[in-house]
Amino acid sequence: MCNDTLELLRIKDENIKYINQEIDVIIKGKKATVVNAVLTYKPSACYCCGVKNEGQIHKHGKRVSRITLLKTQGYNTYLNLAKQRFKCLECNGTFTAKTSIVDESCFISRCVTQKVIEEATKVKTEIDTAEDNCISPSTVSRIRTKAANSLRIKPFNCLPEHIAMDELKALKM
Repeated sequence: MCNDTLELLRIKDENIKYINQEIDVIIKGKKATVVNAVLTYKPSACYCCGVKNEGQIHKHGKRVSRITLLKTQGYNTYLNLAKQRFKCLECNGTFTAKTSIVDESCFISRCVTQKVIEEATKVKTEIDTAEDNCISPSTVSRIRTKAANSLRIKPFNCLPEHIAMDELKALKM
């Protein structure tokens, strides 16, 4: 099966392999399109201890995450992504494969986050933005607050120790 569906959804991660899709699945009381895919690769090193992978890191099952994507043709769209788990034999630590479409420990795609930030410039309520992007109003509020805090200029708490003054002129009255 080819990866045309992933291209249509603008998923460019080469480690994600398309399996199948389900149409008109009921999720949260609404019809949705669900795309099933697998994320796997050979890690270069352990994320826990940093040892290079020379046979010490083995596959250790999969964990399925349902990732919220942008709507397509008016239907909610989700990606059921089976992420590969790995186990390091050096430190006995486990970790999950990472992808560029979502942040770590997050189930909302970066495209949805960017769209919420774009819609913050328009006159729209948080509830309307949440319904348009298949997320909750509190998530919209959290995304907007995080974006605003990253743009905010932090005030200086104190003056520098030395101030350079080129000229000082006294006025006569």
